[in-house]
Amino acid sequence: MLLEVGSGSHLGHSRHHVKGKVLYSDVQVTSFNRKWLNICCDGQFLPFKTCAIDIVYSGLVIEYAKDPVLFFSELLRVAKKQVTVICWHRLSRIKKPKGVKHKFSPEWFRTLLTNFNHEIHVEYGWLRIDTNMPIPFLMTSKIIIVKVWK
Repeated sequence: MLLEVGSGSHLGHSRHHVKGKVLYSDVQVTSFNRKWLNICCDGQFLPFKTCAIDIVYSGLVIEYAKDPVLFFSELLRVAKKQVTVICWHRLSRIKKPKGVKHKFSPEWFRTLLTNFNHEIHVEYGWLRIDTNMPIPFLMTSKIIIVKVWK
């Protein structure tokens, strides 16, 4: 089973990466997500027992967390096998979206994860963004992909 933390106003990215049951969670129910949202909860306080979910995925959500260390620690706590987090790189060219409190560097994750005894992989990536402007165009922006295996 996979838990996607912060599925937001779209059917989550995780559906492309896993076969089987996916639980979608978000901090609020909206008219956009009510059709697929399974759990309404704060990612900093997940309502699951320790090691209850095989894989935990969160894409472009940790930037909004009040306490990103607590958020990431909660993902690690509930995951049995793997955690994947995708976030904006602090040097990304994208304009800071409304509500974003943090941008990160790979070093931030490496420093945080030195306290845990897990295999980690931190890499850079690029994300294509459809701007939904009157004349739609695509741009790319630098992201960080963090994978932790327990």
